[in-house]
Amino acid sequence: MWSLPLALLLALAAHAGAAVVPGDQPRSLGFDGVERLYDVHVPPGYDGSTPVPVVLDFHGYSSSKSVQGLISGMKARADASGFIVVHPQGLFGQPDNPEASNLPAGPSWNAGICCGSAVAQQVDDVGFVRTLVDAVSLEASIDRTRIYATGLSNGGAMSHRLACEAADLFAASAPLAFPIPFNPPTACQPSRPIPVINFMGLTDALVPYEGNALTISAAASFAQWRTIDGCGSGPVEETVVTGASQCETDTSCTGGLKVALCSILSTSPPPYEGHVLYANADLVLADVAWDFLSQFALPEAPPAPPTPLTGAKLLVKDNADPTRRKVIVLSKDDAITTTGIDPTVAGASLQVHNTNGSGESVCLSLPAGGWQPTNGGFAYKDPGFANGPCASAKLKDGKLLKVVCQATVQPIEFSLDEPTQGSLAARFSSGTTTWCAAFGGTIAKDVGGAKGRFSARKAAAPTVCAVPRTSCPTAP
Repeated sequence: MWSLPLALLLALAAHAGAAVVPGDQPRSLGFDGVERLYDVHVPPGYDGSTPVPVVLDFHGYSSSKSVQGLISGMKARADASGFIVVHPQGLFGQPDNPEASNLPAGPSWNAGICCGSAVAQQVDDVGFVRTLVDAVSLEASIDRTRIYATGLSNGGAMSHRLACEAADLFAASAPLAFPIPFNPPTACQPSRPIPVINFMGLTDALVPYEGNALTISAAASFAQWRTIDGCGSGPVEETVVTGASQCETDTSCTGGLKVALCSILSTSPPPYEGHVLYANADLVLADVAWDFLSQFALPEAPPAPPTPLTGAKLLVKDNADPTRRKVIVLSKDDAITTTGIDPTVAGASLQVHNTNGSGESVCLSLPAGGWQPTNGGFAYKDPGFANGPCASAKLKDGKLLKVVCQATVQPIEFSLDEPTQGSLAARFSSGTTTWCAAFGGTIAKDVGGAKGRFSARKAAAPTVCAVPRTSCPTAP
């Protein structure tokens, strides 16, 4: 199994101070005690200022990263469209040796039922690929939501496997000349629906279009991906015929995703008759693949539910004099932790919401510049109210969350609209971390009166946070 911290240390050691520049750059990293090779192709105009997509392009059995870079056409498309291409090298055999195709243990990928020594020795190629992406990200500005896989033959099988087992990392996949490489194909169980465009050769002598004792048919692979991705089972919505080749696309899949099968009439001669799909008279497959892949990005992770806190104290003053309005929220709870949170970078926000149906909220920002780390937490200070009406806040592990805001200089826009006991809740957020406290209270004074004062104490942690998540953005 791969170890991310070790892999990152190895990659950092190998590339300390390095940064990719336009052109081709050979790279290597240590993984599972073996030196693994890969090439990085960076498009013209790349300067690292903007994250760019990445396509991993896998060679076939007994081929090499260099050969794949020459035949796939993906470098030319990368130069035209501004993305990075990575060509990894499989293990075993003699890469870049003209006689490699005759060797029984040529370079290969462990892609399920295929191929060679990589399968026999159960090489952790999925782990290697994950580590490779991390290594590339250390020296290039990449868009981690737009990483794609493609490849030919054994590399196509590897592209399928990554869609099946690394859908958290890859946004979409474009395998060539291989169907789903599992027996049974239902063993492919991605963590989420993932778009796939599968290219298969109509006259492929090595991996037959209709399948054989080892592989399922192109139609069966297409049907399985349609099932995995929650697509329809009837005729597809789009069919495009180009010469003797055609692409069928199901656009009815879960969440607006697509699954496609392109049936290609390859002109590649023996001993790879009909198999090297890039050789055809109808389509530039790198263009077709990129046009499909580039439509998709990883979905945003659903936000984590807020951590419930006990409400120690809430004070809201909705005074007729806007300069005397005040909001104070206090919680003392073991669940308060600063692990994974840094308001000095992300800032924070406090929202107090009236849950009685009026939908009224007060949203108060605590920008990153006012926060400082302290012993066991963070503190916010803005005594001159330069950043807003919040003067101070404290966040301490396992002990305290306190925010004090008053409209001495900047107004607090809020109307109590006669809250009742238990009708106010508070949400405190920083980055992706959120806490929520409800306030049942024992004291209410002058609700709806001239002073507009409401206070509550000692409320139990809520089962569900009643504060709408989207109504109060954090100000960094």
